[in-house]
Amino acid sequence: MKQLIQKVSLHGQRSVRFSLVILVVLLAIIGFVDWPLFSLANEIDMNTPIVHVYKISQTTPEPATPAVEPTTTTTTEPAKAEPTKTVKPLPATTEPAQQTNVVEPSQPATPSEQTQKVEYKEAEEQTEIEFVDPREVQNALQDIKRMQADLKRFLKQVKKLPNSADDIAAINDFLSQLAGHYKNIKSPTEDTSLRGALQEFWDARLWEEVDKIRAKVELPKELTNIAKDLKKAKKLITQKAFTKLGLDMTAIAGYLAETETAYNEAKAFYDQGNMEDAQLAMEVIHGGLHPGEIMGVLYQMREIKDRVRSVKNKEVKQIIDELLADVIESANGGDFRDANQILNDIRAELMKIMQKYIKTSGTLDDKTRTKLEQLENLVSEKLSQEPKEELQMKKEE
Repeated sequence: MKQLIQKVSLHGQRSVRFSLVILVVLLAIIGFVDWPLFSLANEIDMNTPIVHVYKISQTTPEPATPAVEPTTTTTTEPAKAEPTKTVKPLPATTEPAQQTNVVEPSQPATPSEQTQKVEYKEAEEQTEIEFVDPREVQNALQDIKRMQADLKRFLKQVKKLPNSADDIAAINDFLSQLAGHYKNIKSPTEDTSLRGALQEFWDARLWEEVDKIRAKVELPKELTNIAKDLKKAKKLITQKAFTKLGLDMTAIAGYLAETETAYNEAKAFYDQGNMEDAQLAMEVIHGGLHPGEIMGVLYQMREIKDRVRSVKNKEVKQIIDELLADVIESANGGDFRDANQILNDIRAELMKIMQKYIKTSGTLDDKTRTKLEQLENLVSEKLSQEPKEELQMKKEE
């Protein structure tokens, strides 16, 4: 009997223990499954406004539901009114506070995203503003170096002149300014951007000051040389050796008169200390009426014409005369600079060809004919070129 009681007691204890183990296991399983779901639901509820709003709208009872009381009689009127009651009051169930939480799919980005976009746009605009063409920088630096070289040369010349202390101080000041602009453009500081450094250099317009110093330093010597050349040119156009060249000496005399007038004006302005007007008066002379260029045309034309007379080959003489006719026409029109330059370019080759046919009247060989054609094309090309001022105006337009 005692053994039976002990067995029953032992079996009951085992059953109780097994039940407790089963309960603990079930609780553990429920805990593992329910806690992540609860956390996920909580996270969705906290971080997802759309879900939050939808949950409220789904759980909110419809206003029409309480109004319908259970009755035994059924009519068509409640059935018709029920959709109206459930649809119309729906906007009223959403309070203003809840409406502010609703995030539609088309709503703008968050403030942090908007800030990032604004910063990126500002950085992009800043990059566009700060872009500088390297050629602008190179040209500016070259201009500064050229002006520095001119000023240093002027400084040596000014030191030889009397009462030049003020001019020396001005040149040194301009050299200092140019050095500062060169440094700022070459290595911009934090306070000044590269674009700002270039703009400061352009706004300073130091090249105008350099031109004034150039006029003051070089103009006296230039005026002296022009006076000498004018005197010589006036004599040349009256000599028989030059009157037979085919040039219009009457027209050349008129151009020399214009040169003399410009010279007198420039000298008068210089004596008054008005360097700007003196330079303006000199533009007539610099534009192609310099007496030195007029004399250059006269001397080179006489030399070539004298040599042509010695050539026995008639075809060579004819080709050279036609070639020179275009140059003479250009000079008669007052374009002495181009005429003088063309004669400089063709003179050496013409002399070689004429030397070859001085003692022979034989047929013109193909090589010489080709060379003469090349010279004719060269003259035509140079005479057909537009003046530099007109080309510059077209580029600006």
